[in-house]
Amino acid sequence: MDNHNNIQQKKEKLLFCGMALAALGLVAASPTTASAKTIAPAQTTEQTTADKGNADTNKDKPIVRDWNGLKVTYDQKTHELTIPEGTIAAPDGADPTPISAIDFNSKDTNSNEIHSINFKGKLTIKGSASGLFSNLPKLEKIDLTNVDTSNVTNMDLLFAFCSGLREIDGLTDTANVTSMGATFYGCSSLTRIDLSHFNTSKVTCMISMFNGCSSLTKLDLSNFDSSAVDMMDYMFTGDKSLASLNIGKFKLGNASGLGKAITMKNMLEGLDGLTNFTFNVNDDLSKTGFDTKAIWQEVGAGTPEKPAGKDKLSTSQLLAKYPVENEKDADKTVTYVKVAEDHSSVTPSTPSTPTVTAPITNNNPKTKPTTPSTPKPIERPVYRTVMHNTYVYDQNGALKNGEYFAGQSIATYGTKIIDGKKYYALGDNSFVKANNISGIKRRLTHNAYLYNAKGKRANRKVLKKHKSVVTYGGSVKIHGKRFYIVGKNRYVKKANF
Repeated sequence: MDNHNNIQQKKEKLLFCGMALAALGLVAASPTTASAKTIAPAQTTEQTTADKGNADTNKDKPIVRDWNGLKVTYDQKTHELTIPEGTIAAPDGADPTPISAIDFNSKDTNSNEIHSINFKGKLTIKGSASGLFSNLPKLEKIDLTNVDTSNVTNMDLLFAFCSGLREIDGLTDTANVTSMGATFYGCSSLTRIDLSHFNTSKVTCMISMFNGCSSLTKLDLSNFDSSAVDMMDYMFTGDKSLASLNIGKFKLGNASGLGKAITMKNMLEGLDGLTNFTFNVNDDLSKTGFDTKAIWQEVGAGTPEKPAGKDKLSTSQLLAKYPVENEKDADKTVTYVKVAEDHSSVTPSTPSTPTVTAPITNNNPKTKPTTPSTPKPIERPVYRTVMHNTYVYDQNGALKNGEYFAGQSIATYGTKIIDGKKYYALGDNSFVKANNISGIKRRLTHNAYLYNAKGKRANRKVLKKHKSVVTYGGSVKIHGKRFYIVGKNRYVKKANF
């Protein structure tokens, strides 16, 4: 019974921990369990179709937008976003709005054009920072010296899909962080990360933490404390330029020796450039997807340039040799270096995209290494704002647990037609109705006014008869009357269509 409960808890943590995280759709806000029917439609970040004419069109004029309670300024000439002094504190259980979800309301400007971020004064982040700086493909470097992260608890997806990001500085205080799932996922241009000040003593999830960092040549993990971590799936997958890796402190042995089970599927898959590898002699590497094509020799009493080990082993032979399962050698590490190419017919695979799996419960130390799964490219999400409370469905259109509420930002991966209706895919066999997000056009049959969520006239503007207006989701009831949502805190009476 206890084993069953542990497995269930691990499944729930996998689902909650950011990405196994890519498969979960890289959502910037997790679905909640409250009923969408009982929640009044919230204000959203999008504007009414009728208001689009007020878009910023003067490129000499900075664009000012609300972002997590702060006024941020975007310079259209320099492509720099300036964030003022202030505090970001998402409600308990919620995530903040990512920069990539800011609506600049300009045909020539969107968050994809941000090249740099200037923190003008101290920015304090409390609680979740999940996805905060994610999906900014042209951001080249970021200095977080003026950012206080001492009270941050969640760094899932923090820089995910920042494919142009080369340098990250100033990220030093992680003492209260419990989850780092996919923190640097898909940062394919990142050449260095200073991890010397990272405190990971409370972190339990490192799924896909460095997945897809294909330009990194080295990682200093000497300060990492992995004693609380139980999920390391896909942690270094696809880091093909990484020449040296030391995971000697990670202790990836079996559960009987650790007091807990660690999931590590494909953790070391696709490290094609690895030439220097240090690990604990009790590590069960057969579960990590380690597939670097090389002939290895133990350094022993020698040096990396002149290893002294007796045997020269292929990767499969190395996997078969360890773990040694010796309690006396619990803290002993061993270093192997690549001394020759392996010209066998097996070709190392391209790393696979993470998928949600049940935790590994087979602790047999003699488990043979498995063949890596079919390669899949890292797919970039399209972030969209939920305009109407929406349920989550499976591929057959059946309801699943969880909902998203108006104003939340979600990441979508293409579309699917289910029973003749269009849905957005979120990953992990999860879908939401497109009508609740991108809306449909309806033609007015009468002149119409705009109302707010309290059922009061929002302004004096009149939407003319025969005008096409985008509406989101089904109608909602306000003071006994039916309205369609048409934008940020904007409603039109259903009877006018």
